Amino acid sequence: MSGDAGIKAGPGRGSKTGAGSSRRASRTAAPVPTKSALRSELKEFTRERLILAALTAFAENGYRLTTVDSIVQLAGTTTTTFYRHFASKYDLIEPLRQHLQEHVQGVLQLLDSPEVWTREGLRKWLDSYTAMWTDNQGLCEAYWEATHVEPDFARRAIPDMEIMIDSLTHLLAPLSKTEREPFRVKLSLLLLLADRAVYLAKISEADLGEAILDEFALILFRSFASD
Repeated sequence: MSGDAGIKAGPGRGSKTGAGSSRRASRTAAPVPTKSALRSELKEFTRERLILAALTAFAENGYRLTTVDSIVQLAGTTTTTFYRHFASKYDLIEPLRQHLQEHVQGVLQLLDSPEVWTREGLRKWLDSYTAMWTDNQGLCEAYWEATHVEPDFARRAIPDMEIMIDSLTHLLAPLSKTEREPFRVKLSLLLLLADRAVYLAKISEADLGEAILDEFALILFRSFASD
């Protein structure tokens, strides 16, 4: 009996020792981040924190009133750190632009359906755009402020919109190459005007706001009825 117990105990102890060795080997085999990798991760983390702080400041204060000091205060860092990542506040327009483009593109994609291109369909589309605009109101206003303050940024408005319109493959498919460019320019202008129409509708009395959107839906419909 005691001999059998000894035989059973031996492998048991050996198994535990083997498992422990395996765990230690596994821990030893795990790659250890280098100082360079850790510095790179910290640098990227700080950059993202500054971008988030800038977007928050733009939404709350607008583009004009946002300063580097206000950004670093929100980010919990210093101006020295800021200038290691960005040359000026202007560099942070790009994250603002990218953020809004993602949201605008989602609503714009709805225009790629033929069912939308009725007066009623376009009016419903304006409601969708209004909902997106309301969710991003502060950043939308900061965008327009930036176009007034930074001419180089303003010059990108139409080309940026045309790039987004190029994703509307079903809408563009019937157009010839010569028809496509004027169509893209016209739709870009009307979409930029739609943003301002939504702004006016939001700050107006309810009845007038609805009338503005109703009329703009009609403008959109008539602008492309013969195309």
